[in-house]
Amino acid sequence: MKEGKSYTFAVVPKRTNSPYWQVVKQGCELRAKRLTKELSSGVLQTNVTCLFMGPAEGGPETEANQVTIVEDLIDGKYGPIDGLALAVVEEPSADILINKAVQNDIQVVTFDTDSPSSKRLAYIGTDNVAMGRELGRVLIQNNDGGGTYGMVGTGSPNIRERYQGVRESLANSKWIEAVDSPKDCGGNASLAVEQMSELVEANPTIGAIIPVGAWPMFDGENWQEFVDNNLGVITVVGDALDVQIELMNMGYANALAGQLPFEMGKFAIDKLLHVRKSQENGEPLPFRDVIFPTSFIDVVNLPQDLPPIKIDMNYIGNLSILGYVLCAIVCTLSIGFGIFAMFERAHPIIRKSQPLFLLMVCIGSLIMGMAILPMSMDDEHYSERGCSIACMAVPWLISIGFVTMFSALFSKVWRVNQIFNNPNRFRRIKVTEKDVIRPFAFLLAVNLVILICWTVINPLTFERKASSGTDHWNRSQKSFYGSCVSSADAKGGSLPYLIILTIVNFAAMIIANIQAYQARNIHVEFSESRYIALATASVLQAFIFGVPLVALIKEDPQANYIAMSMLIFIACTAVLLLLFVPKILYLKEYNAKKAAKGSTTAVAHSDVSSRHDTALGFNVLNVDGTHSGVSSRHDSELGLNVLNVDGTHQVADTRPANRDSCLEEEEKRPSVIEENEGEDEFFDHVK
Repeated sequence: MKEGKSYTFAVVPKRTNSPYWQVVKQGCELRAKRLTKELSSGVLQTNVTCLFMGPAEGGPETEANQVTIVEDLIDGKYGPIDGLALAVVEEPSADILINKAVQNDIQVVTFDTDSPSSKRLAYIGTDNVAMGRELGRVLIQNNDGGGTYGMVGTGSPNIRERYQGVRESLANSKWIEAVDSPKDCGGNASLAVEQMSELVEANPTIGAIIPVGAWPMFDGENWQEFVDNNLGVITVVGDALDVQIELMNMGYANALAGQLPFEMGKFAIDKLLHVRKSQENGEPLPFRDVIFPTSFIDVVNLPQDLPPIKIDMNYIGNLSILGYVLCAIVCTLSIGFGIFAMFERAHPIIRKSQPLFLLMVCIGSLIMGMAILPMSMDDEHYSERGCSIACMAVPWLISIGFVTMFSALFSKVWRVNQIFNNPNRFRRIKVTEKDVIRPFAFLLAVNLVILICWTVINPLTFERKASSGTDHWNRSQKSFYGSCVSSADAKGGSLPYLIILTIVNFAAMIIANIQAYQARNIHVEFSESRYIALATASVLQAFIFGVPLVALIKEDPQANYIAMSMLIFIACTAVLLLLFVPKILYLKEYNAKKAAKGSTTAVAHSDVSSRHDTALGFNVLNVDGTHSGVSSRHDSELGLNVLNVDGTHQVADTRPANRDSCLEEEEKRPSVIEENEGEDEFFDHVK
């Protein structure tokens, strides 16, 4: 057979005297032999060679030794090479070497440890963060009771990633890392065992030690002695080489979570050959900046006294107490503020805010808050039929409550905008109760139609579903969760109804927020427009962030219940507090100042024009001794045309110097929204 093409690929490990790296060598050499056989035809012999070279030992000189070897390979000291696979010791020096090799038309892949900032084509190896997480998971598998743990490793980048993975895995467990962890053994087996002993001496109650690599187990005699002297310390070790498995079979380790170094050597030859053939054929490089992950395996001692398999039903349980408390707060505020509005409805401050709409807000929030009660029901304490009724009650209560509350808010700001934005000046405009009830009636009708169709055609029913999974010992276990679903037989199930309800009510919120924004700078007594704008914006914000969150966690009943309860609570309390608390404070201030002024203050009757103004309308009263005379005057400050009655057109105008002087006549002031024989009348004045 004639000699054909020959390919030589250099594979450079961190060191060669370690069992781990010898397995890499076995993988690359065996793969090279098989490729030689596969590529050779009956006439031509194709040779594929794995040139495995690296520093003999680990230690302070490892990096410098590896640099020398790689530079010699690039310079052709050991003959021409067609590609290079490099296990990175330190990234800065590796970057220089890799870039130099590429400049010399030698393509490079990294393995075991990566140098992502270099010009290497690919990384072949374990996801070291994932391997660290697996080490942590296996520790919890052996003992989920927690305690103190320590780690032993080196300072190389891949080992630091394993530290990160272990910490991530144990972050939510009862395991706490020792203060003097991790220890850096520099790849020295004997030093690694010594450092494990140091961890035990410094932390007498330590419960576990995680060497994230196989180093201490390479010193078999000292390793066995350590385990014999510390039987209460769990040992979970990285890698799963033959020497480690042999020691574990003898009882000298609790678990191994290892890489497959054989795969690294094998894949390195495969990928480098693929690149070289592409270059020979004039084709583009087959890959750039790619990660080819290798697998890792667990070797775990399986105890005979495993705990029983847990079945998690995911009941709402005691979390319903939270829901009841939130519901009680909303209901108490709604009823309390409603009683307050009715009791004080004749007071000027409440009259100006329209008790009718204040009551609508209270009733809406009460209905919406009551939706938390059926949400608190599941089949732990109630029948399946009862839970199904509760499922359908939730959208009814939320929709009707929302429409009632938000229609009132919309109507109030809409009225203000109607008055101030009226284009016909000097024209009396009327806003009747029918005008302000229309938004409520329209939204209520649309929601009722959708809800009735939903209830009749494809109502929500309560179902308990199973989600499969495994426990720490990979045993199949069941987790169940309850949910409200419509029949899958109908197209779309409950989704069409939910989408329509969401679109309709979200559009109402947007329009209400636009109206509130337009009225933000209109001065209405007691700054009501500003508080309504804050209330509508708060509900919109809760809706935008809350609804997607609820959709994401729909299969977690407990999290879904908390999110829904908090969303309803925030929406209701934000509206109630922003509308009523300022009114209560104004009312107390008003009453206190009126009491301080006294009821016997005399009002001087002289030729004075006493003027009472509101933000939206103005009442001009001319008071004099003879009640005579007419004069017309333009008030430039307020933009009013005022007619005064006086024969000589000589009337003195005095305005109250401050708010206190108005208290005696405050109750005479026409409100911004004041009923007059079933309708509201406003005058639009030239500004």
